[in-house]
Amino acid sequence: MSGSDRLQQFVRSRWVRLALAGVLLTTSAWAFLPYVNYRIASSAFVNAALVRVAAPIAGQLTLGLPHKGDFIDRSAALPLIEARAPDQRHLLQLQGQHAVAAERANLARKQLSEIDATDRELADRLAIHRGGMMARLGHELDEANAEKTGCSSELALRRDVGARMEQLVKSGTATPIKSSEALAISEATSARCEIANAKVKRLGVELKSAQDGVFLRDGVNDAPYSQQQRERLFLRRQELEVRALEESLQSSQVATAIAEERDRLARVSHSDICCPPARGLVSRGEPWLNRRRGADGA
Repeated sequence: MSGSDRLQQFVRSRWVRLALAGVLLTTSAWAFLPYVNYRIASSAFVNAALVRVAAPIAGQLTLGLPHKGDFIDRSAALPLIEARAPDQRHLLQLQGQHAVAAERANLARKQLSEIDATDRELADRLAIHRGGMMARLGHELDEANAEKTGCSSELALRRDVGARMEQLVKSGTATPIKSSEALAISEATSARCEIANAKVKRLGVELKSAQDGVFLRDGVNDAPYSQQQRERLFLRRQELEVRALEESLQSSQVATAIAEERDRLARVSHSDICCPPARGLVSRGEPWLNRRRGADGA
């Protein structure tokens, strides 16, 4: 039997064909097993399931996405899309309101400071006016007292003269007309003394009222012009304090609304993607993203 016949008989033998079939099945199972048990095959292709990510907002892909060869060891949220032109109209409106409210509050505070300065000037003028009026009334009261004292002395003299004239009339030395003239002069002097006494009392009342801050002179109000202006400024100060408080409160509220609006814009101006918690390497990078950009609408 030749060598070729022996080789042909060896190949056609049953146990050789069974052995070859077993080798082929084992090789096929060894080549297919990584695709079943592992996420990365022996040829280094990613076997994970592809997830189609639709863009929730209009924008462009960020530059911070993982690149080819980056190692991912834990789950993390990465920015996927950034808005090109987010709508900031409401934020600008709030910023304008905040600026106006702050400016109004500053203006009210400035007016309050000016009113305080004017009030101090009016208080000084009022003190000067009050002191002058009290000094003037004091001098007038001194004049009235002096006039009263002189009138009292003159009245005593006139009464003494009248009494002597009566004695002269009784003795026949003087005529009754002289006695009547002396009596009339005495009565006139008594009337002037009563007027002086009333003037002293009136000036005393005016001085007491001036010390209490109320002026009773004819043609003069109960309070001087400076006091009236201070009362007007007091009412104006109350209005400005309320306005400053309202504007400050509105400015604080608008500032809070601005912070909330900025947080909202920060949330809606980008879209994040959560990387899976699997440990591994990124096998495809930006070329895949560029191909998927048009398909996903990002």
